[in-house]
Amino acid sequence: MPTHPIASYNKSARLFMLYQRLPRSKEKAISLTELMSVYGDNPEHYAN
Repeated sequence: MPTHPIASYNKSARLFMLYQRLPRSKEKAISLTELMSVYGDNPEHYAN
């Protein structure tokens, strides 16, 4: 299993990066859990 650069960050840094990707509008609102599931399934999101 390949490792990605995001794996080298601590948990707080990874959560902060995910939080910054959350939509800001009510219409596009999603939960952090939803974002994490999409983020985790797409290796292209791991590039910093």
